[in-house]
Amino acid sequence: MACCSKKCQLAFFFGCGSFLLIACIILLVLWPAIFLSMLKSQLVLTNSSKSYEMWRETPIPMYLELFLYNLSNADEVTANPNNVKPHFNEMGPYVFSEHHLKVNETWHPNGTISFLQRRTWVFHQNMSNGLLSDKITNVNVIGIIVGHFVRNLPRAIRTLVNSFLVFESEKVIITKTAGELLFEGYEDKIINIVNDLNKTLINIPYKKFGWFAERNESDTFDGLMSIFTGADDINKLGLMDLWNLDERVNSYEGDCGLVKGGTGELFPPQYDPDNVTVFSTDVCSAITLKRSGDTTIHGITGSLYVGDDSVFDDGVKYPENACFCLKGRNCAPAGTRDVSRCKLGAPAFVSFPHFYLADPVYTSKLDGIKPNKENDEFRMGLEVFTGIPLLVRAQLQINLHVTRIPGMSFFNKLPDDIYMPMLWFRQEVVLTEEYASQAKLALLVPQIVEGVLYAILVIGAILISIGALHAVKMSRQQVESQVLLRSDTS
Repeated sequence: MACCSKKCQLAFFFGCGSFLLIACIILLVLWPAIFLSMLKSQLVLTNSSKSYEMWRETPIPMYLELFLYNLSNADEVTANPNNVKPHFNEMGPYVFSEHHLKVNETWHPNGTISFLQRRTWVFHQNMSNGLLSDKITNVNVIGIIVGHFVRNLPRAIRTLVNSFLVFESEKVIITKTAGELLFEGYEDKIINIVNDLNKTLINIPYKKFGWFAERNESDTFDGLMSIFTGADDINKLGLMDLWNLDERVNSYEGDCGLVKGGTGELFPPQYDPDNVTVFSTDVCSAITLKRSGDTTIHGITGSLYVGDDSVFDDGVKYPENACFCLKGRNCAPAGTRDVSRCKLGAPAFVSFPHFYLADPVYTSKLDGIKPNKENDEFRMGLEVFTGIPLLVRAQLQINLHVTRIPGMSFFNKLPDDIYMPMLWFRQEVVLTEEYASQAKLALLVPQIVEGVLYAILVIGAILISIGALHAVKMSRQQVESQVLLRSDTS
């Protein structure tokens, strides 16, 4: 009986130990693939995935900071435009909370989902430096747009339009409130008359002008977007497929017109390239950020991507960007992107705030504009294993190109061939501590499971070792018994 009991113990130690040892080795080999599969199941956009709810209605607080440029020496400039530099002081920020909601979703069999995006902004006085009633002086945007539209038409038409502007007492420099220039909008005689003329010569498709007028709570302003859900290929998760039912935009030719990159909300897991591309509907094109070290948010370390001087270069330093230079035009110096075709023909150019990383010629014609890397850099932080954005600080500046137009004295009170800064904005999102805790838990799961498996592996090895010791002990006992038996016999 004792012998049988000892053999059962040996069988237990060797059997359990071997089972745990083999099972743990197999699981340790397979675990990375198993975890990645589990992660992907939650990241892929489906009606039931965790990522879908966060993508559909972004739960993380977002804020839009708006800074308006005020022309402080307007009288001196208009009196002597050839010798006096425009001096600007910055007003703001005027801070708005921003909320995103995806609407009109349509799932497609090719692994994509199309949708419209409703963005809602609410002004926060307590977070702002100024009131929406602040008076802001700058160039007359509508007047500049009108001149730009007719600049290449016969001189007789330009003279007629100029007479019309003077007759209507239009001023080349105007003063409006911050609220009017941003979301409220303001009425203008030119807009009303152009609309009455059925846009024969000039297309201004709105009733009021404001940089963000008619955009608040609009479902259609950002256009119809289509992105990959990751169902067919997780490596395409969140990347753009189509914009307004097209794989390219008409604003630019070649690769510059391709609809590509993500929307800034979703990225594929294990995403660690040298650059990240985001498609921006504000500039009707993609913006590529370059990797620049690491960043840590609430204990989570990720890759930091920033905008460098290649973003708004149109072939001067980076030949592949030459297609951003619109044909038939003398391209602007490096540092801005011509978005006129994107913005209904207005002579609008986008840059980084304060002409950061742009050709010095821009700031040489202005006073009060000083670029600063820490303040003006476009940044994005990404946790590459899960593809979770840790931070986004997207910031751009809108400028108007002002030129003298023969036959139009309306523009003679402004400097010639100058890029007038109108406003810049910063859209900032940082992963909250709550969601960072959830992300850290997800990142710890594989380490915890691996730790448990290694612990069980050690237990299995210990059981086998104990079994081996028992086997040695039993063997010795058997030998000793046989020796004693022989001694007694002799």
